[in-house]
Amino acid sequence: EGNINGITKFKLFIPSSRNGSSEVIVSLLMKEMGYLSPRTKMINLILNDKTFEMIFQEKAVKEMLENNKLRESAIIETDESLMWKIRSSNGTSSNSNIFPRVVNKKWIKRNLINQRIGLEASNLFSKAILESWNHGGNDKEIAFSDLLLSNGDIKSRRILSRYKAHLMSTESNHALNNHNRRFYYDPISKSLLPIY
Repeated sequence: EGNINGITKFKLFIPSSRNGSSEVIVSLLMKEMGYLSPRTKMINLILNDKTFEMIFQEKAVKEMLENNKLRESAIIETDESLMWKIRSSNGTSSNSNIFPRVVNKKWIKRNLINQRIGLEASNLFSKAILESWNHGGNDKEIAFSDLLLSNGDIKSRRILSRYKAHLMSTESNHALNNHNRRFYYDPISKSLLPIY
């Protein structure tokens, strides 16, 4: 029912799971470069009279969009449930077992326009997933096509390409794995924009 600095939905990470404080630095760097990036900081968490250093990171939800001065639209990510189910049962799976999922379910249920926007975003993301698997070659696990994600919009394509280059330069390649990607659907350009 409450919030922390206006953030109502957040995640707590053990620093070693996110390469320590570099997660905070890269998150801030991405925001400064103009990308959608959740507010992230190091905090001290007191649990059972013990203090733990943790990474506090807001979830990609309405508040994050508002903080970035964006209208609420579809936030889309990969549904990895089938991928992990297959991996846990036989030890192998691939990104061919991922599907699009709209994260903000309450928003999409509000009206028919939101449902149409969510469907457009899901269709666009589905094409990128399918194309990456069919034509990705050795890099198919990180091979979403910027052309498909941008839906041909030149400005969006530049943003997506620069985003990849910036993540690679900060050695944040894990954020480029197909099953780790999240996007904001811009209904004006009809393209998917990356969320760090």
